[in-house]
Amino acid sequence: MDVNNQPLQSFSWTSFYMEFADKLLLYKDKRPELLQLIKSVYDHLEMHYPFMDHGQLFDDICPFTIFGCFNKGITNKNRIAIMESLGEKLGVTSAVPTEFEGIPVLNNMKAWFFGYKADRKPEDIPNLWKMFEAGINYADNSSKVSKDKFIVCYDAVRKQLGVKWNLTVGLYWIRPFSYLNLDDPNRKFLTRDGGANVKKKVMLFFPNVDVVVPRRIRWSGLTYNRNNVTYKMLIYICYLVIQGMLLNEQEGSRKMARYIDDQRMHRLYEKFVLEYYRKHYPELKASASQIDWDIADGTGEFLPRMQSDITLQYQDKTVIIDTKYYEHTMQQNRFGDGQTLHSHNMYQIYTYVKNKDTNHSGKVSGVLLYAKTDEEIVPDHDYVIGGNRISVKTLDLNSPFSQIAKQLDALAERLLF
Repeated sequence: MDVNNQPLQSFSWTSFYMEFADKLLLYKDKRPELLQLIKSVYDHLEMHYPFMDHGQLFDDICPFTIFGCFNKGITNKNRIAIMESLGEKLGVTSAVPTEFEGIPVLNNMKAWFFGYKADRKPEDIPNLWKMFEAGINYADNSSKVSKDKFIVCYDAVRKQLGVKWNLTVGLYWIRPFSYLNLDDPNRKFLTRDGGANVKKKVMLFFPNVDVVVPRRIRWSGLTYNRNNVTYKMLIYICYLVIQGMLLNEQEGSRKMARYIDDQRMHRLYEKFVLEYYRKHYPELKASASQIDWDIADGTGEFLPRMQSDITLQYQDKTVIIDTKYYEHTMQQNRFGDGQTLHSHNMYQIYTYVKNKDTNHSGKVSGVLLYAKTDEEIVPDHDYVIGGNRISVKTLDLNSPFSQIAKQLDALAERLLF
């Protein structure tokens, strides 16, 4: 039974999904042929082909991403059509389901389990096929050998770009009687008591872990290597919190004290937004890229460097995000009779956008993303200046992470998709 106490046996889709996984596994070493098969299905259905890498057809794909074709936010009619065509091509004999109760679906913008070719590692997609195979083998032939293989594959894949909780969703698709789907609704269900019982159970697995006294930590003595470098960002956050930044709780809401070093906090804020898009939107090309001056002739030898905080690219659209972490998000205008946005910030983002949009297509947008303060005015504006959209938005960091994610998701969806 799943967490909603709905017996899996009552779902009609399980047979098709499991057989589809079995047939798909046969293409583990025939992926070019598989890609041709998928392309022919989309062409036949006259549907938009979703597997493009900056204008080029995919040259590789993973099985979980193929399942995502019919397990994302599309109409039931299209889901059925894709399943019928793909199932027929793969030789699936089970009936195509027409009801989808109990099937977790992905966000359309997060339906890939890997990043673009330039962003992913060579082993990322092969690892996902190994995970797919190990997931089926462990579910069908439970043994110490199959379990150990599953653990090795899972540990390798879970650290990859494009993989998070969606891996549990993918395993649930292929063997729903064996794996627990930990999508957002189920995670909320498991922790709806506030997480107290869950935390108590987790702590039982750490009997030999010492409690560290914060004031005795030698921050300068911490070193990182390829085995622990992924903890660097988390340690940095701990440092900022312990150094005095938290803290006052009133009616359940947390407020940050002013940081001694605003520059560090701005850098942390900028890095957080960039890494969020890298982690949760592998289909985007997210980077802190430099922007070249659109020079007609001559050289730009003495021109200042234009370094973006975050640049997001999807197909032919680009969004440049400049993060701002200020005590005051507005400035008093020079006449003293009102407040305006910081003029130099507007000049900066406009310069970035116009120099990036060398073809004057209007497909480059800019965003000033302020961290919310206690000020009465909260910037939330959209302008079209010189043919390009310039937005000024505010991110409320004093919200639950789910709400912060929702704000960042909406920003990408509105400007890129």
